[in-house]
Amino acid sequence: MRHSGRIRRIDFLFLTQYLAQRSDMELNLNGKSAVVCGSTQGIGKAAAIELASMGAQVTLVARNAEKLKAVAAELPTPNGQHH
Repeated sequence: MRHSGRIRRIDFLFLTQYLAQRSDMELNLNGKSAVVCGSTQGIGKAAAIELASMGAQVTLVARNAEKLKAVAAELPTPNGQHH
């Protein structure tokens, strides 16, 4: 059964919220870098958006250059990151 990107994003957000509640987990990604493959759709896109919102500088990897540029433009930059 194939899930939509929305369901996967919700699952990923649930996981990050669960991990953030653990007192022994440091989830501050300010100044960190992340590489996300398959970043133009589905869980790859959701992961890229979430990592960027957590402060990481995200490098996207995908086969379609136009879709890649569109996703890069969507990434949040709460700390002035350059993706």
